[in-house]
Amino acid sequence: MPRFEAQQTAPVHQRAYTLIELLTVVIIVGLIAGIGIPPLVRQVGSTPLDRTGLLLRTADRQGRDLAMTGEVEVEIEVLSDGMNHRTANDEARVVCESDVTLTWQTTTGKPLHRFTLDRHGRSLDVVVEIAAGRERRRYTVSGISGEWSQEMPASAPSENP
Repeated sequence: MPRFEAQQTAPVHQRAYTLIELLTVVIIVGLIAGIGIPPLVRQVGSTPLDRTGLLLRTADRQGRDLAMTGEVEVEIEVLSDGMNHRTANDEARVVCESDVTLTWQTTTGKPLHRFTLDRHGRSLDVVVEIAAGRERRRYTVSGISGEWSQEMPASAPSENP
């Protein structure tokens, strides 16, 4: 009777990823997502008021930095649609979105058309109101630090029976 013998074939080398390799990939993907996704979400979900507030804060910071690093006075001309920075040698204009209007005033409520940043980046305290349709945001800008703080709207009185 014929005899059948099992033939041994050479083992096929199957390559699998190790746990360390898988964890490394998960960590890298998590880092990329943690860094990249939040700015995208903020931009997609932002309103004209948010974008204008960010634009004005950035322009204000740049004007203060220019005053301090160049040791020059910077004149800020405030407009209903943006602001201008002026030095003796330079001028820059910031324009907001078309449906946004700005109101600039002192903390005492006096309308403001221009103010000056001294060589240390300081100015008077300023109140900026950003409006788009029915929505409004008010910010108080510290003349000393340049910090922008959003004023919370007054809440409506509660009705008690």
